Amino acid sequence: MAFSSCHDFEHVANESLIGKWEVNEAVITFGPSNGQDSVWRFEGDLGSFLFDQEFVTYQYALDEFEQYGESSYVLTSDKERAGFAQIRKWRLQLLESEYEIEFDDGTRRSHQNASEMTMINQEIKVVPDVHSTIILHLTKN
Repeated sequence: MAFSSCHDFEHVANESLIGKWEVNEAVITFGPSNGQDSVWRFEGDLGSFLFDQEFVTYQYALDEFEQYGESSYVLTSDKERAGFAQIRKWRLQLLESEYEIEFDDGTRRSHQNASEMTMINQEIKVVPDVHSTIILHLTKN
């Protein structure tokens, strides 16, 4: 009898995603494409992401900047070299945007039963013709 030690990282991480995530901190950086001029930081009950098996419903507001909608999603990962080691990088693709994801503390098994998540979108449109990045910090209910 042969045993397989295959680990389906995406399946386990998708299971961690399912549920309600509260946005409790957000940072928006913006400036010219070659640098960063300004940083806005928001804290408190800013909104939420609700994931089921196939869709995510989200809404959050940062002063006058509001994002909301419903989308199918795909969570993928790949390994990238970080010095001598390789680390797993997570990406969450929605219909109109993509986020880099870090679960909990970003360690090897942090995608299992995660209770904290950081979402980074480097293509957010806050101000026309200005490079913007949004970083959302979420906790799971």
